[in-house]
Amino acid sequence: MTDDLPPRPRPSFADALFAAGGIALGGFFVWQTLSLEVAPSYAKVSPQLFGLIVGIGLCVCSGLLLNHALRGERAEPAADEDSDPNAPTDWRAMGLIAVGIIAQIVLIQWLGFIVASSLLFTLTARGFRLKQRFTWASVALDSGIAIALSSVAFYGFTAGLGIELPFGKLWGRG
Repeated sequence: MTDDLPPRPRPSFADALFAAGGIALGGFFVWQTLSLEVAPSYAKVSPQLFGLIVGIGLCVCSGLLLNHALRGERAEPAADEDSDPNAPTDWRAMGLIAVGIIAQIVLIQWLGFIVASSLLFTLTARGFRLKQRFTWASVALDSGIAIALSSVAFYGFTAGLGIELPFGKLWGRG
C-alpha cells in the first residue's frame, strides 16, 4: 500500500530573494542605527530605539517570509479580494514607479524635498492607474495631492520635529 502524498510545493525563488533583501535592509538599519552618535542628554529613549525596532522588526518579518518561501508556502488572496496572484507583472507601471524613485534620489538636493517628493508621488499614482485612460486632469489632480502631502510632510518634519529636510539648491537654500 503506497501513501499518496501530495507533491511538495516548490520553493519560490522570487519570494526568497525579496525576503533576503528585507533581511539585508533590516541589518543595514540596525548597523547604521548602532553607529549613530547619541548625546548624553538622552537618558532613557534615544533616537536609536526606533531605528532598532524598525531594523529588527524588518529582519524578523523577512526571516519568516524566507522560511515560508523556502518551504514553498504562498499566501493566497482572500475570497473577497479582487486580485490574481498569477497575473503577469506590469513592467510599465514598475518602470514608472522606479523612475519616480530614481528621480527622488537624484533631484532631492537640487529641487528640494517638496518638489522631488511631489514628482515621486505623481509618477507612482500614474503607475497605479496605467490601465485608466490618460487625462491631463488626472495628472493635475495627482500633482495637487502630491504637493499638498509633500508640503505637510516637509513642514511637519522641519517645524514640528526639528528635522531639516532639503529645501533645494535651486531655491537658494541647499
